[in-house]
Amino acid sequence: MVWGKERPSEWARWWVWMWALIAAALIAGAFVLPFRTWAWAVAIGFGIPEAIGVWSKGDRYPPLTFVTAWYLPRWFIVSLVGFLAGSIGGTWFEFPRPWALGALLGLSFWGLDHFQITAAAKGT
Repeated sequence: MVWGKERPSEWARWWVWMWALIAAALIAGAFVLPFRTWAWAVAIGFGIPEAIGVWSKGDRYPPLTFVTAWYLPRWFIVSLVGFLAGSIGGTWFEFPRPWALGALLGLSFWGLDHFQITAAAKGT
Protein backbone atom coordinates (compact mmCIF):
# COMPACT_ATOMS: atom_id res chain seq x y z
CA MET A 1 0.00 0.00 0.00
CA VAL A 2 1.38 3.39 -1.06
CA TRP A 3 -0.14 6.73 -0.10
CA GLY A 4 -3.13 4.94 1.39
CA LYS A 5 -4.24 3.18 -1.80
CA GLU A 6 -4.02 -0.47 -2.66
CA ARG A 7 -2.66 -1.19 -6.09
CA PRO A 8 -5.26 -2.51 -8.51
CA SER A 9 -5.18 -6.29 -8.24
CA GLU A 10 -4.62 -6.76 -11.98
CA TRP A 11 -1.35 -4.77 -11.87
CA ALA A 12 1.84 -6.74 -11.28
CA ARG A 13 3.36 -5.61 -7.98
CA TRP A 14 6.91 -5.87 -9.34
CA TRP A 15 5.95 -3.66 -12.31
CA VAL A 16 4.67 -0.87 -10.04
CA TRP A 17 7.85 -1.03 -7.92
CA MET A 18 9.96 -1.08 -11.08
CA TRP A 19 8.34 2.18 -12.18
CA ALA A 20 9.10 3.77 -8.80
CA LEU A 21 12.76 2.74 -9.01
CA ILE A 22 13.16 3.78 -12.65
CA ALA A 23 11.57 7.18 -12.03
CA ALA A 24 13.76 7.82 -8.97
CA ALA A 25 16.92 6.75 -10.81
CA LEU A 26 16.16 8.85 -13.89
CA ILE A 27 15.33 11.92 -11.82
CA ALA A 28 18.51 11.59 -9.75
CA GLY A 29 20.53 10.84 -12.87
CA ALA A 30 19.33 14.03 -14.53
CA PHE A 31 21.29 16.04 -11.96
CA VAL A 32 24.57 14.14 -12.24
CA LEU A 33 24.81 12.59 -15.73
CA PRO A 34 25.71 14.37 -18.96
CA PHE A 35 22.60 15.06 -21.01
CA ARG A 36 23.41 12.55 -23.76
CA THR A 37 23.99 9.72 -21.26
CA TRP A 38 20.81 10.60 -19.40
CA ALA A 39 18.81 10.74 -22.66
CA TRP A 40 19.94 7.20 -23.54
CA ALA A 41 19.03 6.04 -20.04
CA VAL A 42 15.55 7.55 -20.50
CA ALA A 43 15.14 5.96 -23.93
CA ILE A 44 15.93 2.53 -22.51
CA GLY A 45 14.76 2.75 -18.90
CA PHE A 46 11.56 4.67 -19.59
CA GLY A 47 10.88 4.10 -23.27
CA ILE A 48 10.83 0.31 -23.28
CA PRO A 49 8.57 -0.16 -20.21
CA GLU A 50 6.30 2.68 -21.36
CA ALA A 51 5.92 1.05 -24.79
CA ILE A 52 5.03 -2.22 -23.09
CA GLY A 53 2.56 -0.37 -20.85
CA VAL A 54 0.69 1.34 -23.68
CA TRP A 55 0.76 -1.65 -26.02
CA SER A 56 -2.47 -3.09 -24.68
CA LYS A 57 -5.08 -1.80 -22.27
CA GLY A 58 -6.11 -3.57 -19.10
CA ASP A 59 -3.11 -5.88 -18.75
CA ARG A 60 -0.78 -6.32 -15.77
CA TYR A 61 1.74 -3.73 -16.98
CA PRO A 62 0.33 -0.18 -16.90
CA PRO A 63 2.23 2.83 -18.27
CA LEU A 64 3.86 5.22 -15.81
CA THR A 65 1.06 7.76 -16.28
CA PHE A 66 -1.52 5.30 -14.94
CA VAL A 67 0.66 4.36 -11.98
CA THR A 68 1.37 7.95 -10.94
CA ALA A 69 -2.26 8.98 -11.43
CA TRP A 70 -3.38 6.09 -9.22
CA TYR A 71 -1.04 6.78 -6.29
CA LEU A 72 -0.50 10.56 -6.38
CA PRO A 73 -2.91 13.49 -6.52
CA ARG A 74 -3.01 15.47 -9.75
CA TRP A 75 -1.90 18.75 -8.16
CA PHE A 76 1.22 17.03 -6.81
CA ILE A 77 2.14 15.40 -10.12
CA VAL A 78 1.71 18.64 -12.09
CA SER A 79 3.71 20.64 -9.53
CA LEU A 80 6.44 17.99 -9.45
CA VAL A 81 6.75 17.98 -13.24
CA GLY A 82 7.17 21.77 -13.24
CA PHE A 83 9.64 21.69 -10.36
CA LEU A 84 11.73 18.97 -11.98
CA ALA A 85 11.65 20.64 -15.41
CA GLY A 86 12.93 23.88 -13.90
CA SER A 87 15.49 22.30 -11.58
CA ILE A 88 16.88 19.85 -14.11
CA GLY A 89 16.84 22.35 -16.96
CA GLY A 90 18.47 24.95 -14.73
CA THR A 91 21.17 22.45 -13.81
CA TRP A 92 21.86 21.52 -17.44
CA PHE A 93 22.01 25.17 -18.50
CA GLU A 94 24.16 26.00 -15.45
CA PHE A 95 21.81 28.59 -13.99
CA PRO A 96 23.08 29.97 -10.69
CA ARG A 97 19.99 28.81 -8.74
CA PRO A 98 18.34 25.87 -10.51
CA TRP A 99 16.24 24.99 -7.44
CA ALA A 100 14.73 28.48 -7.44
CA LEU A 101 13.80 28.07 -11.10
CA GLY A 102 12.30 24.70 -10.20
CA ALA A 103 10.24 26.26 -7.43
CA LEU A 104 9.02 29.00 -9.77
CA LEU A 105 7.98 26.52 -12.46
CA GLY A 106 6.45 24.14 -9.93
CA LEU A 107 4.29 26.93 -8.56
CA SER A 108 3.44 28.12 -12.08
CA PHE A 109 2.43 24.62 -13.21
CA TRP A 110 0.30 24.22 -10.08
CA GLY A 111 -1.39 27.59 -10.68
CA LEU A 112 -2.13 26.84 -14.32
CA ASP A 113 -3.56 23.43 -13.43
CA HIS A 114 -5.65 24.91 -10.62
CA PHE A 115 -7.13 27.61 -12.84
CA GLN A 116 -7.76 25.13 -15.66
CA ILE A 117 -9.71 22.83 -13.33
CA THR A 118 -11.63 25.77 -11.86
CA ALA A 119 -12.54 27.13 -15.29
CA ALA A 120 -13.60 23.68 -16.51
CA ALA A 121 -15.82 23.25 -13.45
CA LYS A 122 -17.56 26.53 -14.25
CA GLY A 123 -18.02 25.53 -17.89
CA THR A 124 -15.90 28.35 -19.30
